[in-house]
Order: sequence, then C-alpha cells, then structure tokens
Amino acid sequence: MPTGGDGSNPSPHQPFANMNQDILKIARKKFNKLAPKYDKFINVFVDDWRGFCFVFDTLDTRICNNNCQNCDLYKLLKEESLSNNFFAGLKKANCEDKRVFGLNNFLNCKSYEQYLNCFINFIVQNNLTGQDLIDEIKLVLDIEIIYTKDGDPTQKTKKFKKEFFKKIIPQLFPSQLATLHNFLKINRMDLF
Repeated sequence: MPTGGDGSNPSPHQPFANMNQDILKIARKKFNKLAPKYDKFINVFVDDWRGFCFVFDTLDTRICNNNCQNCDLYKLLKEESLSNNFFAGLKKANCEDKRVFGLNNFLNCKSYEQYLNCFINFIVQNNLTGQDLIDEIKLVLDIEIIYTKDGDPTQKTKKFKKEFFKKIIPQLFPSQLATLHNFLKINRMDLF
C-alpha cells in the first residue's frame, strides 16, 4: 500500500501526495539556489527515477537537439553531484533509455508531454503486469512538481497525474485494467 512521506496511509480520494517530504525539502532548497541562475524553467518535477532527482521541462529541453555543450541548462547542471540522497544534475541516457524514453541525451531533460509519455511508453512497451504495473503506477503517484510557470505546482501535479491515467487506461489490456482497478479500490483512490 502506498504511504505518505510520513509513512501514513493516503486518505481516501487523495492519490496525489505521496513523495517523501524530506526529499521535497531538499529539492526545493536546491531549486531555490538554481532558479536565480537560469530563467527558462517551465516545470520542475521531483521523481524517484533511478534515485531521487529533478526532471526539467525548460525552454531548452523543448527545443533540444542534443547539442549539450551549448545548452544553458547543461552548463548550469554539469557539475552537480549527489547530495543528501538527491541528485540535482543530469542523468545520462543509454541506448535503451533513448529507445523507450526519447532521444534526449539525458533522462531528466524532458518537456511535460515527453515526460508523461515516458511512463506510458515504459508500461506499454514492456507490457507491465501485476506488481510491476503497480510499482510503476506508484512512481507516477509519487511525482511532485515543485515549480511551474503556469501557477500552482500542486494543481499542476494533479493535472499531470490525471492526464497520465487518461492516456494509459485506453492502452491497457483487460488484465492490466483489472490490476489497476484493484489497486485503486484497495487504496480507496478516486482518479477523477
């Protein structure tokens, strides 16, 4: 059963607040140091993608041509290292990552839509079922947007998660839908 950052069970009909609060505190502090140095952020996600990290939706990621040496975001983050169980830098994508998650040189350089599609592609291409499907859904539920130029990060986070479910449900097989439905029922979650 997914738990809140404090280990508590999620409240009914509130599936959108599970990220570890200590990690969010570290991430917000780090982002507040980065933000004055770079004015192209659009959305900044905190995710547990091979370890806690940012996923950056910026003007640069939206026009990315993998010319990283000339990218302002790359220049800002190239010296970042793991600190307090959180990585604020860029995570190199391998060939398999590029096949599944898109051609960007780094896993966490993604536009909002690209990032949303990463989850869809991973589930569909790998035909995830059972606990593997549940684990991926939990990852989606744990994501937080800590900055958005579009207003309230909490509302944007909820919107992202709702869009994920609206996009993934039509692509699931009946057995996957049953797994998803059972997970939501057990955890008393209402998606919409």
